[in-house]
Amino acid sequence: MEQPRPGTSKHSHERHGRTHHSGKPNPYRRVETIITKHFFRIIGLVLIIAVVGYSVLSLDKLRVVVKQIVLHEKVVQQPARALSAGQAKVIQPVMAPAAEYRPGDVQMMAVFCTLTCMFFAFLFLFSIRIHRKEIPRISIVVFYALTFLLARKYGWQIHLLFPMILIFSAFLFYSGIRLHSMLAGKWNYLVCWGAFITWWALKMMVGGNAGLLTGFFFYGFLFYLLFLFLGAYGGFSGHHKFSEYTEAGLTILNGTLFYMMGILSLVKFGHMDYAWVFSLAVASANIGILFLYAAAGKRPEPGPYIFPAFVMLSLVFPFIFHANAIILFLAILSFLLLFYSKFSGDRVAVITAFVAIVMMLLVYFKDWFFQYIPEAFFGNVLANPAMMMKGLVAGLVIFPVMVINSRLVRKLHVGFSKEWFSRRSYQRFFKGINLVVLYLSGFWVINYFVLVWSKNPDLNYLSWFGYNCIFFIITIPLLSLQKSKFAMPAVGFALFFTLAYPTLIHFTNVEMRNEILQHENLAKLAFWFHYPVVALFIAEIIILGVFIRKAQETSSLLIRVFTAYLLLTLLFILLSEYDHFSIWTGLRRGITIDEIVLANRVIPYTIILLSYSVIILGAGMAMRNRLLRSAGLILLSATLVKMLFIDVRALSGMTRSVILLSVGLMVLILSFMFPRLKRYFRQREHDSKGIVRRPHHRSRRKPHTIPIKQINPAEDEAL
Repeated sequence: MEQPRPGTSKHSHERHGRTHHSGKPNPYRRVETIITKHFFRIIGLVLIIAVVGYSVLSLDKLRVVVKQIVLHEKVVQQPARALSAGQAKVIQPVMAPAAEYRPGDVQMMAVFCTLTCMFFAFLFLFSIRIHRKEIPRISIVVFYALTFLLARKYGWQIHLLFPMILIFSAFLFYSGIRLHSMLAGKWNYLVCWGAFITWWALKMMVGGNAGLLTGFFFYGFLFYLLFLFLGAYGGFSGHHKFSEYTEAGLTILNGTLFYMMGILSLVKFGHMDYAWVFSLAVASANIGILFLYAAAGKRPEPGPYIFPAFVMLSLVFPFIFHANAIILFLAILSFLLLFYSKFSGDRVAVITAFVAIVMMLLVYFKDWFFQYIPEAFFGNVLANPAMMMKGLVAGLVIFPVMVINSRLVRKLHVGFSKEWFSRRSYQRFFKGINLVVLYLSGFWVINYFVLVWSKNPDLNYLSWFGYNCIFFIITIPLLSLQKSKFAMPAVGFALFFTLAYPTLIHFTNVEMRNEILQHENLAKLAFWFHYPVVALFIAEIIILGVFIRKAQETSSLLIRVFTAYLLLTLLFILLSEYDHFSIWTGLRRGITIDEIVLANRVIPYTIILLSYSVIILGAGMAMRNRLLRSAGLILLSATLVKMLFIDVRALSGMTRSVILLSVGLMVLILSFMFPRLKRYFRQREHDSKGIVRRPHHRSRRKPHTIPIKQINPAEDEAL
């Protein structure tokens, strides 16, 4: 084992060859020592000897051995599928046929209807007087049997039959309230809607009589309002244990039946442009009945009225904007239900809202994987405007709705799930989903405007990569400020997506550049668009470097790996942009693209590599960063090896001798001056910080010892 030097402690001896911050051996110092003291001197001598050898032998110029890079063939993109031409035919309204009955028959039917209404009115009053519940129940069978007989004899005279049914239903409800029995009213509700549906199916859907459309909506709306009012004022109540569910079911069925019949009628006769008006009217009636409730001082169960109303309101915008109607419907429905649950605490509304959110996300992700991605990256999305509009509507709707829903969920006070909703894990789930939705929806919105502006489908990849950089430039600092657990996954995804630049994005730029240069009639905007994308990419990797250094201070290995990746990425950008510049300028002088590319691989690349390595080495010296110094030395060494094995063969004569001699002398000078440069920058940093270091004096003098005076026995006795 090596012994410590005299005059030095054991600890100071152990510090030699080790880092300042830890006791581990310093790999950077070893790299610097090997490269500067040995490798550079050997390379310098080899270069000088090579100059002498070339000068003596006067070798002829060797041909270039660099193989030609095979340009990638252009991928002919398949045009998007054309829109299906087989659209649904709009059925023209068919005029009602001429009446087959004489005016006298209609007058006779009017008399019968009037007498029928009067008879049943007196019958109901009589049943109230004698308090017999059986009379209204039996009268339902008699009345509807008489109604069908009149319809069979005189035809479906809706302006006579339907008012008669309305009057009969109103008297029956009145008798039920007085007799405290709503069973007859429920039966009448079912039979009435059955009769109305039978007429609608036979005359309109099967017969195709469009002239009855106005009468259908008029009398159908009256029936709907009548039974809605009856249900609100106890017309569907009962006394058995399932009466609550029966009342809610009949109330929901009332609106659902009429609404479905109305939509089918509009589809049948080609009037879907008015579907949003119909939805808004029915929903307004459902909500309006609750205000009548409040005015009467009653507090009914609002669910059977609110849920159908919200469903119909959610269909208003999908009927106006047909692009991506499912996403619009589910987004509006989930928001309305959560907003209602915030004030009512309705558990069913919360569950329904979450079902709507899950379905909306599933539909959106399904569209992305099976429609948007194939169309955007493997097809011509400009040829499919319907697809572009569908993705734009989904992107503009789904992210704001998800953000609003996540805010509403935090403020919910639902009995069975109050603690569950307040857990941070649930909020993190919403936050993660929001980040994914923002990434997908934001890309489609940005891509839509870029493609519409440029009218060039080849910008799909560039617009995606540019938006990818913007997304992570904004989200990573925000997540780090919030100390979110999604910060590190976001950094991981950002690093993964940066690998697309030297592969997918670079090859796309090369294809666009060659295509534009070979076809002068093409617009050059697509190629110039990649310069802001490069600027965003550089900003992204710088932000990633800052965040990784702050978040992973203890993980030196990760910092080293990312620093190396950053340096290599910047070098790749320099070389690729130089290729673009040299090809643009070289074609003007009549040089082909292949010749320019082959020439760039030799001397120009060497000059760029030398300059880049010197800059990195200088930055490492100035910043006293051993990692940068080692990276600069390694890159400089690789460049020198490239000169010896590749560049020398492409040079000849005096040029080769001058270049090799110059580089060899510079390398030798650098190898001898490197330690002095390190000491100079270290002393400069200490002076700027006001640090005074005592010089280490390693004196070779022996320690001064005073000899012990010899005392004889006589002097000892005297003392």
